[in-house]
Amino acid sequence: MSAAVSFSLQLPLHGPAGPYTMQVEGTVAAGHTLALYGPSGAGKTSLLRMLCGLTTPAAGWLQVGDARWFDAERQAHVPAQARHIGVQMQQPALFPHLNALQQLRFAGASHAEAHLLLDMMELSTLAGSKPARLSGGQQQRLALARALARKAPLLLLDEPLSAQDSALRLRLQDRLREQQRAHGFTLIVASHEPAEIVRLADEVWQLDGGQIVARGTPAERLLQGAPHGTVIAQEQDGRVLVIAIGGGVLRMRAPAGADCLPGTRMAIDATRLLP
Repeated sequence: MSAAVSFSLQLPLHGPAGPYTMQVEGTVAAGHTLALYGPSGAGKTSLLRMLCGLTTPAAGWLQVGDARWFDAERQAHVPAQARHIGVQMQQPALFPHLNALQQLRFAGASHAEAHLLLDMMELSTLAGSKPARLSGGQQQRLALARALARKAPLLLLDEPLSAQDSALRLRLQDRLREQQRAHGFTLIVASHEPAEIVRLADEVWQLDGGQIVARGTPAERLLQGAPHGTVIAQEQDGRVLVIAIGGGVLRMRAPAGADCLPGTRMAIDATRLLP
């Protein structure tokens, strides 16, 4: 269950320096994960909004699988509600009158599937709670579960784990990867965390000023020059290190003979990274 995504889109935007036009084009292979990386205002969220139908491009086209979702010349536009897609934006946008279990059932999950998703997001004890009783991090995890509940061939996520602590973020990244392996959906995720992109993505596009200024693998684009991180934990009797970099974490095989105690600063070696 996956779909290739191809597009060439334009959108007028307004930034700190004044108005400009966002122009982006590219293709994401079916079943792959693309990360959108760049500073605030680079256009990551605007691109996701055009892909999911919340923002109408000024020009261009969008093809998802065999379906043309947008074509300015042909005046074709599939509305957001008609696009079979899973979406999690930065604002959870949960239904205030539905509890956590009901949110997932409304998104299309069976009773059993909803409970599995709640367990995956470590929300099982809050199945009967409405959004007002959930913390910001819990609401974010519920919104991610709801996006997965759609069982769509395309999943769009905007800073999906930004409100989680490092340990929980690492667990949820693993579970998101497991879900993609199990169901095969195409994933496009906007993130400003290099560690998260390295763990999740097959490819990263760097955006700036509404343009794609660089493309490549996460290791090529984000780990050049062996950036440093801080060891925060050891696993497997010290053979595996958990290293904080930016606001995220990576797992790396410990170098032979290195001082790897928690608190140690060390270079991130892309050849030693673990899933």
